[in-house]
Amino acid sequence: DGRPVVAAAVVAQGDNLAAPTLAVSDAHGRFELASVGQVALQARHPGYTPSAAFVVPGSGARHEIELRLARAGCRLAGRAFDVAGAPLAGASVAVVAVMNKTYALGAAATQQRPLLLRADADGAFATDEVAAGEYLVLARARDPEITPVWAKVDTTAGEAFVELRCEHPTVIEGVVRGLDETTAKEVRITVFPNESNQELGSLLNLVGMRTTGVGPDGAFRIVGAMPGEQTVQAYRGMAPIGRREVEVAAGDTVRCEFSLSADEALAIELVMPPGVALSPGRVFAYVYDLAQDSSANQVPGIVVFTGGAGRLENPPAGEAQIMVIVLLGEAGGHAQIAKQHIGAGEREVRIEIDAAALPSRTIRGRLVDDRRAPVANEAVVADRTDGNGLFAHVQGRTLADGRFEIGPLPAGSYSLAVLRGDHGEPIGSAVVTAAGDEDVGDLTFPPR
Repeated sequence: DGRPVVAAAVVAQGDNLAAPTLAVSDAHGRFELASVGQVALQARHPGYTPSAAFVVPGSGARHEIELRLARAGCRLAGRAFDVAGAPLAGASVAVVAVMNKTYALGAAATQQRPLLLRADADGAFATDEVAAGEYLVLARARDPEITPVWAKVDTTAGEAFVELRCEHPTVIEGVVRGLDETTAKEVRITVFPNESNQELGSLLNLVGMRTTGVGPDGAFRIVGAMPGEQTVQAYRGMAPIGRREVEVAAGDTVRCEFSLSADEALAIELVMPPGVALSPGRVFAYVYDLAQDSSANQVPGIVVFTGGAGRLENPPAGEAQIMVIVLLGEAGGHAQIAKQHIGAGEREVRIEIDAAALPSRTIRGRLVDDRRAPVANEAVVADRTDGNGLFAHVQGRTLADGRFEIGPLPAGSYSLAVLRGDHGEPIGSAVVTAAGDEDVGDLTFPPR
């Protein structure tokens, strides 16, 4: 109803099922935070459903945000147990309305994130921060070898209770062959559900990933991954060694093997224009196997460059496409600066980077409403439209006076849009030349 909520907790929504309190609202419902970096802020108060989370970029600019809570009116309680019936003391619990179960982490300014709770010593939890409706409730034990457990519950009657009991854990084990004592320390294994679990939605992003290193003999073992189809990948640093698709049921053990062969590595050298240096950790390449169907959501090989040189273990045996990418800004901005085709069996590649493809220019403007008043705290994105196969996607955010800057960008033509959830609302276009930056003036949002 627009009235201030006093003593509301402003929490930071993280990726580890934790929500520490960063501030508490005053008598006017206001709060202030300094130097928080990029964070998703959510407001909570007993008797209210949590606000949508506002994703604050780590730009250093001042942001005025509004977090809105709604009266709840219902109560949800439950207990969580392991497979032997012992309580999951201190388990992390996530509660999300089924209608809000899917969101893109970090993509939009506001998102409906889950309510995060902590079970007590008896595995019990309770909250009055839910409204009438259907909810997903997920519990993750402190012990990573206990598989997360979840269930649906309906609070329409005003009160609801859910009992969560874990299944027998899954086991994924195997070995990476061809390692010595040094390379074994550089290898890690990741496991992630192969296809998004439609029942869990985005909660899968919080509990689905598992990772481990390997022993001196290359052996690895992961206990407690989610049942179902899994993608198991082995990496040496950022370079993929191999990928396996497995299916594992609760209580089952599956095994997969990988091999590291130094003779099969692909060496890539980037030749930069005179006077231009690589930014450490900001330039990498995707290597796509052209023998695979591009519609099959192919996971490419990733090469990270050090001093202009990069290496990919176990590259595609046949023809491949290399795309060189540079990371820009703090909100997932990136631009493709080169692409090159390589033939079957080619293992040494030299890619010359054109100076005109490098990001060095900026688009400036001001976002206003239909009354010419500034529109603050909106994410404005620029996407390249004329790249002839080269792309760029860079984001900026409007300040209190509506002004924004997007860059650096390669020269080219760009579409401009305001982010709304997982899509953009077009607001204009711009052409950036190698000769200088581009000021687009005032852009109206919503568009007329």
